Amino acid sequence: MMQSTPKPTDMVRHLAVTYCDDVRLELHNKMSLIGIYQQNMIVPDFPSRVLRLCIVLQPFSPKTMPYKRVRLGVYRDGALFSEAHIDPPASSWEGKPEEFLAVMVPFIFENVEFADRTKFQVRAIFDDQDIVPGPSLVVEKGIPSPAG
Repeated sequence: MMQSTPKPTDMVRHLAVTYCDDVRLELHNKMSLIGIYQQNMIVPDFPSRVLRLCIVLQPFSPKTMPYKRVRLGVYRDGALFSEAHIDPPASSWEGKPEEFLAVMVPFIFENVEFADRTKFQVRAIFDDQDIVPGPSLVVEKGIPSPAG
């Protein structure tokens, strides 16, 4: 069976997520993400505290699927923890149909306390209709290994 190569116009909306210790704004419109977590953050014991937890959300939408507003939500153990809204100008949707619109929104939380195992989840809601979830981060007790 021969598979066809996906076309850029086949793209659907999605949400890229990075959980990390710090976000630094650099020269030339760059962001440096420091201390990136995979699926888990391991703490030695509960209660525990981290000085900073950053969650960088990057919603993508093809230019063939314009939206007026995207609402980005960060949930902690199922409850809304923080939220941001992006309202791109109409000119954002101009261009070739194979292009897409992506924005990067860092959420930066300081002195975050954990009494017990905690789960962070994120999602993007486009025009209050299209819900796109992203990967989660679980904070749990354990012994961190050098390999992560």
